Amino acid sequence: MECPGPDVVATRWGVAPDDAINYATIPAVEARASSWARRRFDGAVPWVSPYPRRADDGGAFIGVLDRVHPPERPIERLLSLCCGHGHAERALARVRAVRSSDGVDISPAAIAHAAAVARQEGFDTLHYRVADLNQLTLEGTYDFVYAGGVHHLSNLEHVFAEVRHHLAPGAPFMMYEYIGAARCQYTRRQVEAINSCIRLLPERLRVRISAQRELGIPSSTDAYDRLARRLSCLENSEPMPLDVFPLTGCRRERGSMVETGTSGLRVTTPAERFHYGVKIPRKMDVPEAAGERETVLMVDAHVRGGEIGIGYVTDDGSTFLEEFVVKASDRRTWHLPFPTPNRCRWIVLRNQSANGQPSVVEVYGIRVGLTTPNPQTRATQSALADDPRTRRYFWTDFRPMTVEEWKSTDPSESIRSDEIVPQLRAVFPWVHVCYTRGSLLQFVLYDLAANFYGEADEVRHYLDMLFHIEDVVMAHDDVPENFAYVVAADSDLTQR
Repeated sequence: MECPGPDVVATRWGVAPDDAINYATIPAVEARASSWARRRFDGAVPWVSPYPRRADDGGAFIGVLDRVHPPERPIERLLSLCCGHGHAERALARVRAVRSSDGVDISPAAIAHAAAVARQEGFDTLHYRVADLNQLTLEGTYDFVYAGGVHHLSNLEHVFAEVRHHLAPGAPFMMYEYIGAARCQYTRRQVEAINSCIRLLPERLRVRISAQRELGIPSSTDAYDRLARRLSCLENSEPMPLDVFPLTGCRRERGSMVETGTSGLRVTTPAERFHYGVKIPRKMDVPEAAGERETVLMVDAHVRGGEIGIGYVTDDGSTFLEEFVVKASDRRTWHLPFPTPNRCRWIVLRNQSANGQPSVVEVYGIRVGLTTPNPQTRATQSALADDPRTRRYFWTDFRPMTVEEWKSTDPSESIRSDEIVPQLRAVFPWVHVCYTRGSLLQFVLYDLAANFYGEADEVRHYLDMLFHIEDVVMAHDDVPENFAYVVAADSDLTQR
């Protein structure tokens, strides 16, 4: 049996989840999942369109929970498998009287975070330990077991048998799981449908949440406007003279290293934070921006190590607050607002690393330009998401990772996900599956979730369109269900 590397997996899942990029955090998506789960338990046809905007029963998690565990019944002893950062136990403790809880996960960092948050929120009955669940050993009896990452386990037979052996009679083993293709090897038709849906969304809703954070703009519409201005600035810019690059044209601070090459400068700063690596004198007079135009400095650079601050020093020696901190990344063109450019004496590169390490940056070119008065006009003529200069800020297409890529990135990812339900049925007499959709939308809305939190007509209409497309495609095409709440027990819990 193929076994994942525990150390790699533990490190990978020690990072706290980012709700703003997760499509399941969109209220309308949660309401739809709740509708599906409720109707599956009630024996009704789940497809109901249009869907409610918000869940009226606490969401799919609570909807399923209430049907397998009466609200008035306390949970004497809870077991949470693959507990990660503790979201499930805290959610259960808010709606049930949890006398005692054991959370188990492979990641020490996640367990430490879960325990700390539980203490902060006053949940003193929640306890945690680190363990590899593929070698799970339990003691005593549990009257409720929840799991949220079984698709990362390779030893399903052992885990399920151990849970059943320690599960009280009539108690539920509940999980929310990815139960789709192993190693996330999706069908051709599924990938085709995902990318078609992405393209149906307007670009202003496709600006990535991660890009908005990089830009410092918590709004997809405002970020889109900023990107349009940047592109217009690139098309109306002039390069600074190349004589800013030779070593003789730079003022170095003590301890820094500046190497010149045919394409520019390689600057290594001292290890001390905020220590200047180099000051490049500005040698171009730039007309002041007028009206809606703004002056922007564009630095073509590759940060190879640490964090570098790119900013300005004026004639009076003060550094502008607009200093832009850049972490190690691929080669990019960084755009900085350039206030009062004719008062700028130096363009500054300085160390921003907080860990006492030097930073290394290669600077290939510097341009100064003015934005056009109406960037939206330019944006309608050529899609920003297709322009190589701005493409990385947008969610443009989905490409599934190969099996080998998953093995190197997260060797546990969906290692036997397609066997979860069959293996449960082999161990438990009763297994109930409540599909929640998402086979397309998990990927269509990846890194876009926060763009769809609002109730604007545009957001609601596009979500309704995506819901309808996913329903039709999954009902009539080669796109299987990927996500579900699954409940297993020694008897039918719906017949109580």
